[in-house]
Amino acid sequence: MDARDMEYLVAVGETQHFGRAAERVGASLEELTRWSREFERVTGLSVFERTVRRVRLTETGSRIEAEALKALAAVRAVDAVVGYLQQGWSGQVALACAPGAAHLVWPLVRAVEQDRPGLQVDVRPMWAIAALGALGRGEVSLAVVRDPIPEDAVGSLVLGAYRDRHVAVAAPGPLAGREQVSLSEFEGQGFLLAEREVARAVHDATVRFLAEHCVAPVWKHHRLLEQEQQLSLVAAGVGAALVPPTDNPLPAGVALVPLREEGPEHRYHLVWRRDDPSALVTAVITAAEALTAGRKRGADS
Repeated sequence: MDARDMEYLVAVGETQHFGRAAERVGASLEELTRWSREFERVTGLSVFERTVRRVRLTETGSRIEAEALKALAAVRAVDAVVGYLQQGWSGQVALACAPGAAHLVWPLVRAVEQDRPGLQVDVRPMWAIAALGALGRGEVSLAVVRDPIPEDAVGSLVLGAYRDRHVAVAAPGPLAGREQVSLSEFEGQGFLLAEREVARAVHDATVRFLAEHCVAPVWKHHRLLEQEQQLSLVAAGVGAALVPPTDNPLPAGVALVPLREEGPEHRYHLVWRRDDPSALVTAVITAAEALTAGRKRGADS
């Protein structure tokens, strides 16, 4: 049984009509009906149940059709890989992933590798500054990082958003063992805040968030972009800090406490070098655009 036999059989099974099946496979009606009789003769099986107006597959024919569908899908997958290899869609692209972005990155990886079977995405977890540095040096081709991002030399798109839902506090300490904490408990207390010229989006969102809840902490300004470095200040007792989701282990002396209020929203960006013309990078960007468009349609519906 060759690919033509499988295509003819599936077409007849799905249309239940020799004429429509012939149109689908680009054959004449006479050719297809002749093939059906010859197929049954060669196999010695009753495959088709013919009536005046239509044709159905017998139980035997349906079992053959099910396997033919699998085989044809495998053939198409092989053809797709060959096509992507011919077009330069093969290879590996390195993507740096900042803490907390895994829930956005892995759906993107699956979409890319499903649409481009010859392309593999090498995900490398690293903090945001390290990721942007690796991108600039050409060690990775893309990165997923949260606000802020450099405005020069990189292209970007918003891949998703998150909210700060926890507060990092010193441990041991009066808040470290709590099941939940309210912003009001930080009135007059030390609270970390990135300087605006270093992280404008995070700075403004944090200030606005506490002001909206009528809380006036003692701001502890810093110029640290890395969460790991900020948590070291928390451990040292400098102040508490709003933190994004993270899968990384916490440093000693720090506890995360759930926040009663819904924290400010920040964004994760997919970024790449504007001077990188790679077809592999383009494939990832295209997949990311499709994913974000799909999420938007889902949110609007």
